[in-house]
This record gives sequence, C-alpha cells and structure tokens, in this order.
Amino acid sequence: MVEPVGQGILRLLFVKEDAAHGIADFLDLLELAAAGDPPIDRRKEEMLVREMIGEPNAEAKNISRSQKLLLQTMMAPSAAFILELDGGSVDEIIVDSERLAFERGWHPALIRRQPA
Repeated sequence: MVEPVGQGILRLLFVKEDAAHGIADFLDLLELAAAGDPPIDRRKEEMLVREMIGEPNAEAKNISRSQKLLLQTMMAPSAAFILELDGGSVDEIIVDSERLAFERGWHPALIRRQPA
C-alpha cells in the first residue's frame, strides 16, 4: 500500500508546478531530513519520484526493494506535510489507493474507520 499512497500524494505535490525544479527542491528537503546522508544516489531518488508521478519512460532501475520502500516511506509523509493535507484528505488518498491496489490484483488490509 505504500507505493500507491505515495504515488497519489506525490502526484498532488508535483501536478501543478515545474516537476524538474520541484523534484530537486523536494529531494533537498529529504536530504536535510536524512541529516545530509541520503539513503541512495540522488539520480536514483529523482528517477523514483519521476516513476511514482507517472512520467513517461521514467523507470527506477537498480534500486533494491528495501531502498524503494525506505524512500517511499520518507517521501509520502514529507509530501503530505508540504501539502498540509488534513486527516480526511489522507484517508481519501488511502481509500483511492486501496481501490487501485485491488485493481492491480493486490490484497491490502483496508483502512479502519474511526467512530465519529
């Protein structure tokens, strides 16, 4: 579920701005959060973002599954913070991501609704 949620949030972040400039700024923030020690090469990080936002011909190669998961779990909450998403917006993205996961043939655990 991390992958489709991250894709949804990153698409919201980069859909309206110049992606090349926005991605660079975003990766600068991630590097600051990682205390200046990014988990993988900057070019690989950028390609992963481009793949996640659906750029044509963008394919994150030579990134291990564990590195992808680490980056996705750093990117999604960071992008949500930048976008100032509220809980309802995040829940909506998660529900849309669950639907997408089922369409892909995955079987994720579903979000649990909190009583009002």
